[in-house]
Amino acid sequence: YPIVWDYDGPPVARLTAGTDCYRDGQVEYVENEIRNEISIRWAYDVSTTDYAKRTTVTGDTSTAASDILGRNLYTITSHSRYGSRAYEIESQLVADAATAAKILGWQSRAYAYEHRSITYLCDVSLGWLQAGQIVELTDASLHISSQRVMVQSIGWGEAELAVTFLLIPDPVRDTIKV
Repeated sequence: YPIVWDYDGPPVARLTAGTDCYRDGQVEYVENEIRNEISIRWAYDVSTTDYAKRTTVTGDTSTAASDILGRNLYTITSHSRYGSRAYEIESQLVADAATAAKILGWQSRAYAYEHRSITYLCDVSLGWLQAGQIVELTDASLHISSQRVMVQSIGWGEAELAVTFLLIPDPVRDTIKV
C-alpha cells in the first residue's frame, strides 16, 4: 500500500539508542533508483493526444538554466557523486508550471542519493508507530544526533518490536542546524 512521505512534518517520537531502543545489525544501503536529471511532461492536450510542456531539473552545471530547465542542490551534488541519472514522468493532471516544479523538487529531494536502513529493537510501548511516520533518532555509536528517519516497517515479537528506519540523506536539512 502507498505510504505518504511527509518528511518535513514534525517527528512523532524522539528515540535514543541505548535508552529507548537498541540497534539490531548494521546500517544497510537500500537499493533505490538515483534520479538527478528529472523531466516531467505536462499540460496534456486532448486534441493532439500529447503533452504541450516539459520541465526538467538537472544536476549538470554545464547546461544553462532557463524557464524549462533548472537545477538545485540535490541534483547538483547527486550528479557530481553518481553521474547523470535521467528519469522522466508524465502527468495528465498537471496544468501549471508551479505544480510541475513542486513535483520535480520533491522527486529530486527523495531520489538524489542512496537510501539507508537501520533496524532497532524497541519496547512494545512504541507499537503505535506506523510506516511513513517521521522519528528523530540519536545513536552515538553511529554519530547520529537528532537525525530525521522514516519508519519503514515494524515487526512484532513477543516482547519487543523490530523497527526499521529509512534514512534519506538531505544535505540541506542535515547540515544546517537551527
